[in-house]
Amino acid sequence: MKNRSLFPVAAVAVIAIVCLALGIGAYLGAVSAARLVEFKLLDNAGATVVSDAVRNARDLAAQEDMARWALWMLVISSISVLITVCATLAVIEQIRLTSKALKAADKANAISENIGRAQIRCYVTFKSCEVTILANGAVRIALSVHNSGQSPARQLLNEVMLEIWHRGEGWRWHPPQYHSVAGIDLSANAPETLEVQLPDLIPPDDLSDLIHRSELQTRVRCCAIWQDVFSQPEEGEWSFETTCIFPGFEMPILVKRTNVPIQAIRELSSGPAGGGA
Repeated sequence: MKNRSLFPVAAVAVIAIVCLALGIGAYLGAVSAARLVEFKLLDNAGATVVSDAVRNARDLAAQEDMARWALWMLVISSISVLITVCATLAVIEQIRLTSKALKAADKANAISENIGRAQIRCYVTFKSCEVTILANGAVRIALSVHNSGQSPARQLLNEVMLEIWHRGEGWRWHPPQYHSVAGIDLSANAPETLEVQLPDLIPPDDLSDLIHRSELQTRVRCCAIWQDVFSQPEEGEWSFETTCIFPGFEMPILVKRTNVPIQAIRELSSGPAGGGA
C-alpha cells in the first residue's frame, strides 16, 4: 500500500514544480517587461541620447533579473533532485515488493504442486503375510500388498527375508534373502498378492524338528522399492511375526504385522544363513 501512494505524490510534485517554474517565469517576464516599457517611455519622451545613468540602470536591472533567475533555478533544481530521489526510492521499493511477491508466488506454486502430487501419488502398504511349508521342505510366502493411492505404482521390486525358530530351544533356520528379478506394476486402489517361492529348502533334519516341536515362531521382513507416476523412487520396509503351533504341511501360517524396529530385526538376522542347532 505504501508504494502505491508514492506515485500520486510524485506526480503532484512534478506538476507543482512545472507550475512553479511557469509562475516564476511569468513573474520575472512581467518585471522585465515593465522595466523595458519604462525605458521605452524615456526614449519616447525625447531623450535622443542615452545618458550613462540610464545605461547603468539598464545594466543593473539585467543583472538583478539574472540573479533572480539563478536563485529560482537553484530552488527548482533542488526540488527536482529531491523528487528524483523520492521517485528512485519508490522504484526500488516497488522492485523489492515485486521480488517478494514473486518468491511468495513460487512458494505457493511449490506447495500446490506438492499437495497435488500427494493427492494423486501411490501409497503402497504390505498388509499381511502367509507362510506355507511344503512336505519337501520348500517354503512359499504370500504377501498381500495394497496400493491405496490414486495412481499406479510402477516397477515394484521386493526383498524378502524369512526366519523360523523354536523359542528357548536354540533351533533356528533362515535362508538367504530373496530378491525379485522383474518389477511389477500395482494398480491404483487395488489389492495384490505377491507369491514368493524361496529357492532354498528346509533340510530334512530340520523338518523333523519342525514337526515334533510344538511352539513355532516365524518372522518375515519385506523391503520394497517402486516408482510413482512422477518417476520418483519410493521405498518401504515391513516386518511380520507370529508364534503358533505348527499347523502341518501345506497349511498356511498367518504372520501378523509387528512394530519391531527393522534395525533390531537386522541385528538378530546378521548371523550366517543355514540350518539350526
